[in-house]
Amino acid sequence: MSLFASLSFRRRRTSDQASLPPPSYRSQPPSYYSRSTGQDQATSAPDELSIRTESIIEVPTQRQRRPKVFLYYKVFRLEGAIPCKEPVNPRDPYLARIETVHITPPQTVASMIRCVVKKENIQFDPSYLKPKLFEDSSSLVPIKQQKRLAVMNGSGPGSDPRKPLALVLVDAFDKKIRAIFSSDNSDNSANGSGPWLSFHAGQALYTNGILLKELPCWCTFHGRYNNHKHDAYQARDSSGRVGYIRSGFFI
Repeated sequence: MSLFASLSFRRRRTSDQASLPPPSYRSQPPSYYSRSTGQDQATSAPDELSIRTESIIEVPTQRQRRPKVFLYYKVFRLEGAIPCKEPVNPRDPYLARIETVHITPPQTVASMIRCVVKKENIQFDPSYLKPKLFEDSSSLVPIKQQKRLAVMNGSGPGSDPRKPLALVLVDAFDKKIRAIFSSDNSDNSANGSGPWLSFHAGQALYTNGILLKELPCWCTFHGRYNNHKHDAYQARDSSGRVGYIRSGFFI
C-alpha cells in the first residue's frame, strides 16, 4: 500500500469513530449480575443516602433527666416562723423548698444556710443573730455547719415536706459571762462614745464573743473626763440592753 493510501485509510477510520454514538454506560445505568437468572440485569444502583440513613442508630431526641430532688424548710426568728417568698402551698405560707442542684458544693449545712438566706432575702446583723439549721422544728441541737447533707437520694433530713428543716436565727449573745467589776458608763453615751453597758460586780451578762479593738471610751480620772480607747466585747444584759463591756472586766 502506498503512503497516500495509508494516510487516507487512517483519516477515514478516525472520522467513522467520531460519528459513533457514546458508549452505553454513559447514558444507561450499570447492569448488575443476577444470581437467580444467571444473566446481567440492568437495574438502578442503590441510593447511597438511603444506605447511610438505614445504618444510623436512632438516638433519643431528649436526654433522660433525673427527677428533681427538693429540700423543704421553714425559717424562724425569735418571734416565731416568718412567711417565705415562694411557699410550696398557699395555705401554708411558712413552708418552702429549694432544689438540691442549687445548693453549692460541697453541699454542707453552711451551703444550705447561705442558699436559703439568699433565696429568702433575709437581712440580719450577724453580730446580733446567727442562722442555725435544725433537722426539724422540734430539734434542740443544731446540725454542725461542716456536716454534708444527703441531698441527692431524697431520703435525708428535709426531704419530707411534713418534717421540713428549720432555719432559726438565734440570739448571737449565747455566751454567758459574769462581771468582776462594777462600771457606771452612763456618761459614755452622753459624750457620744457609744453604748457602753453599766453593770455591777457579779452581774450575769451575755456576749457574742466578738472582740472590738480600741473603742473610744470616756472615763473619769481624778475628777476629769479623759477619752481613752479600750478593747471591748458586745454584750447584752438581762433586760435586753446591748452595749460594750471592756475586755478584762468579766470572766
